Amino acid sequence: MAASPHQRRHTHCSPTTDSRRVRARTDDGLSDWHDAMQRVPLTKIKPRGMGGAHEDDDTVKGEAQRGDLIIELAIVDSLRARGVVRVGDIEARKAHLKANRTFAEFFDNIFMHEHHHIPAHQRGSDHDHGTMVEAAVSAAEAISSIAVKQLADFLVRQLEDRKSTRLNS
Repeated sequence: MAASPHQRRHTHCSPTTDSRRVRARTDDGLSDWHDAMQRVPLTKIKPRGMGGAHEDDDTVKGEAQRGDLIIELAIVDSLRARGVVRVGDIEARKAHLKANRTFAEFFDNIFMHEHHHIPAHQRGSDHDHGTMVEAAVSAAEAISSIAVKQLADFLVRQLEDRKSTRLNS
């Protein structure tokens, strides 16, 4: 008896295979984040501006509000761990790191799995990118707080890399 299309896809894109493929494609320190994202259905985090269902939009926005607070705390912890202690410095860097524009810029690093892929022509505004990342943070926190820490550390490293690149230019 032939396997159904779903069974064939599952065989070729199993969570284990998908995890290995993502790890092979990235060395950005987001392995636990990507593993957690595998378990998050797109319908739970995709805002209407990116083609999400209208009836799910309030739920996604609610999760995004929760995720906004979670990622903010994780970013502050990551900054402090790197020696940033002045409140003004923390506030300025945190504001930049959790900005919708930053989430949009690193969207493809944050969402690498096929089931989270959103074609460029369906992507909404920077705000929609931010909403999806924040909703994903809320969902990831329920799975693994380490995953959220990895995302915060990744964002902080991006800021540090930019600063060192500007200083060396």
